[in-house]
Amino acid sequence: RIEEGGIVVASTPLLRSVLAQQFAQEKLALGVQTWQRPAILTPETWLASCWQEARLAGADVPVLLSPVQETLLWESVIAEQNPGLLDLRATARLARQAAAHIANWHIPLKHEAWTEHVDGTQFLAWRAEFARRLREKKWTTRAALWRSVPEYLNRGWVSKCPVAFAGFETISPALDRL
Repeated sequence: RIEEGGIVVASTPLLRSVLAQQFAQEKLALGVQTWQRPAILTPETWLASCWQEARLAGADVPVLLSPVQETLLWESVIAEQNPGLLDLRATARLARQAAAHIANWHIPLKHEAWTEHVDGTQFLAWRAEFARRLREKKWTTRAALWRSVPEYLNRGWVSKCPVAFAGFETISPALDRL
């Protein structure tokens, strides 16, 4: 796939590194001295590159926040609703991770289980404010790309090239949709 201009999406950064090393070893074994860097990416990097391609195509897509910017936005939301929280940064990182899992696994936010415990209710309040700020500023997150990239592909904002997915033991609903 790589030789044909395709992309390999590896399930983890470690697998991405191993595949890149194997590619280089194969080139060296063939006596090749120089080659293009192979397009072996993690899912997050691949989704971000699709977003960038859509943006460069002139599509009206929101600005993608970096992981640090996302965490800072979570911190801001959490701090306003819960001043004096002991470990704000850790809570924000966990909220960001939870939001990513919700997007990846298509977990419904309108479900009675969210109200069974105060933590679930609190997270929903944080997430609602977080989403409001994203809409207001026309920003997006890496987690949201799981839903956006299929739309970008369908609209032709991202070039369709062969993509191989490697090392995924479990296929999440978001990955299945891609």
